[in-house]
Amino acid sequence: QTPQSSPSPPPRPSPPPRPPSPLTSQDTSAPDPAFVQECAKKLGDTCGDTMLMYIFIEKIAVDKECCTKLINNGRDCHNALTESLLATKRFTNKVPKVMENHDELWSLCEKDGQIA
Repeated sequence: QTPQSSPSPPPRPSPPPRPPSPLTSQDTSAPDPAFVQECAKKLGDTCGDTMLMYIFIEKIAVDKECCTKLINNGRDCHNALTESLLATKRFTNKVPKVMENHDELWSLCEKDGQIA
């Protein structure tokens, strides 16, 4: 006797399309390196380090000067800098938290002009 194989389950329906996210780092390659470099240059080393610390490591104070630079550079630059680091795959296990911090940094700088 040969065992009967059970019928395979019906295929799952496709999930509904998700609305576009300002950051799609999991689905796309890194942004244009020249654009990222220009954004980083405008932000400067000190503010760039502060932003990276806030987004990727721990929430720290961000002064008015750095918030002003962030907002003046625009959301595209902010997104590109974060995306370029996420594209390295070093932070794959932290994407949800990184994204939360990324959005929070922008919102607080835009609203209050600094993060105490």
